[in-house]
Amino acid sequence: MKTKVKSPLQKKIEKLIANRLAIMGFLLVLIILLACIAAPIITDFDPREIDYGAILQAPSKEHIMGTDKLGRDVFSRVLYGGRTSIYIGVAASLSGALLGLVMGALAGYFGGRIDSLFTRLSEIMLTFPNMILILVLTAIIGRGVGVLIFIYAITGWMTPYRMIRSSFLSLREETYVEVARSFGFSDARIIFNHILPNTLSPLMVTATTNVATYILNEAGLSFIGVGIPIQIPTWGSIMNAAKSIDVVTSYWWLWLFPGVILSLFVLAVNFLGDGLRDAFDPKQ
Repeated sequence: MKTKVKSPLQKKIEKLIANRLAIMGFLLVLIILLACIAAPIITDFDPREIDYGAILQAPSKEHIMGTDKLGRDVFSRVLYGGRTSIYIGVAASLSGALLGLVMGALAGYFGGRIDSLFTRLSEIMLTFPNMILILVLTAIIGRGVGVLIFIYAITGWMTPYRMIRSSFLSLREETYVEVARSFGFSDARIIFNHILPNTLSPLMVTATTNVATYILNEAGLSFIGVGIPIQIPTWGSIMNAAKSIDVVTSYWWLWLFPGVILSLFVLAVNFLGDGLRDAFDPKQ
C-alpha cells in the first residue's frame, strides 16, 4: 500500500490543532465573538437605555453583571461594547496589513526610488512613539469608530510593510519568477499570483496579534476619555467609570466584568497568534 503523502498545508494545520493553547484561544475567541454577535438574542436590555430606578445595582438575577451610574445594564453593554471593540481591532488590523502588503510588494519587487521612498517613510513613522502619534492624530482628526480605524491603519502599516518587502527582495530572484518573466507575464500577475502567496503566512500571524493590540489601545484611549465617544459602548468606555476610587472600592462590578472579558479575549487572541506563528511561520 502506498503511504499517503501529506501536503505542507495539512502538516501545518495538524501542528496548529496539536497546540492546545492555540485551540483554547480559538474556542474562547469564537465564544466571545458569537456572544457579542448574538447580543440581541442573549439580552433584552438596550445598552444605552437609562433607568434611574436601577442605578448602581449589584449583580442580581435580573442584571447578572449589575448596572452602572445611569442604571444601564452592564451585561448588555459588555456584549454590545464587544461588538465595537472587536470590529475596531479586526478592521484596523486588516487595513494596516493591506496597506503594508501593497506598499511592501511594490517596494520589494521594483526596488529603486519606490523602495527608497516607502522605506524612508516607514522609518520616519517609526521614530514617533505609536501611542503619542495616535493621540496627536486623534486630536487633529477627531473621534469616532471610523476615524480610529483610519488612524490605526496609517500608524500600523510599517511592520507588515517591512515583512512583505523583505520577502519580496529575496523571492523576486527565485527561478520561478524568472521563468514567469520569460513567459511574458505582467508584473502585476507575477506579484499577486506567484510571489505574494508565498509571503502571506507571517503576515497572517502579525495581523492576528495586532487585533489584540488595537483592542487594548482602544480600551486605553477610551479609558482616558480620548478614544471613542462615551455614548458608544466599547470595553474601554465601559471601564471609563472605574477611574474614580469610589467605583473601584464600592462598585466592583463596573470594572471587573468588562476587565475580565477584555483580558480573556486579548489573551485568547495572543494564544491563537502564537499557535499560528508556530505552525505557519517558515522561520519557526
